[in-house]
Amino acid sequence: LRQIQTEAIENSKVQDWLWTITQEYGPRLTSSKLLDRAQEWAVKEFEEMGLEVELEQWGTFPMGFDRGPSYGKIVSPVEKELVFQTTAWSMGTEGPKRGPAIAEPQTAEELEAVKDKLVGAWVVRRVERPDRKVRREFDKLCRETAILGTLRAGPENDLLVTSGNHMVNVGDLSKDVKIQVLRGQLADLVELCDSSEEPVELEFDLDHQFTKGPIPLYNVVATLRGTEFPDEYVFVQAHIDAWDGAEGACDNGTGTSTALEAARILSGLEVKPRRSI
Repeated sequence: LRQIQTEAIENSKVQDWLWTITQEYGPRLTSSKLLDRAQEWAVKEFEEMGLEVELEQWGTFPMGFDRGPSYGKIVSPVEKELVFQTTAWSMGTEGPKRGPAIAEPQTAEELEAVKDKLVGAWVVRRVERPDRKVRREFDKLCRETAILGTLRAGPENDLLVTSGNHMVNVGDLSKDVKIQVLRGQLADLVELCDSSEEPVELEFDLDHQFTKGPIPLYNVVATLRGTEFPDEYVFVQAHIDAWDGAEGACDNGTGTSTALEAARILSGLEVKPRRSI
């Protein structure tokens, strides 16, 4: 036990594991190619420790999703980068799309004024939604018109939350491009649309890539075989996948790193457990 403690404190590699998994393999969304690469890396690391390793399939997803480089900005009358997120397994833009920004109308008169301007436009939803009747009619217009997409405000804490529905197929995908912008930025954008004498123009390029499934999904299973009760197991575990809105550090690079570190220490010290770990 003292050897284990000394190795963990004096020769810790846990930050190295965490740096690698977040900076080299980043957002490891389930069904993505980056998760495949991260799992191949984990297999290699376990093998170098001398452990028994296998990729154990646990299921499939209907479709794979990979998020490429994306950007969004106000082009005019001022140029400003926007901080935003889109849900996983949702449509991208298939290249940069530039168009006027149309703020959600609040009255019947405003609705009448914008209804012929929606084709090829980015629709900016207000933080405070307008009258229900106006909103319903405007929503119908947006569904029936070839708009570029819709911008909505993020949560009140001015953060962005990543999510997505993986139970989709290519043919079932909604064609709507939906973007969640930081609440403060969205409010500023609405104000700009309301007050600017010049047209407000936006541009987004969302690189969303789909792989037709079913996509096989795996657990990385490494075993330090027990000496006395090899068919009894102690599990040290973490999920290596991560939502793709960030680098997957807390959720769950930290757990993955400590699981790898536990394996490194026990195998490196040639610990002989009675049960398999």
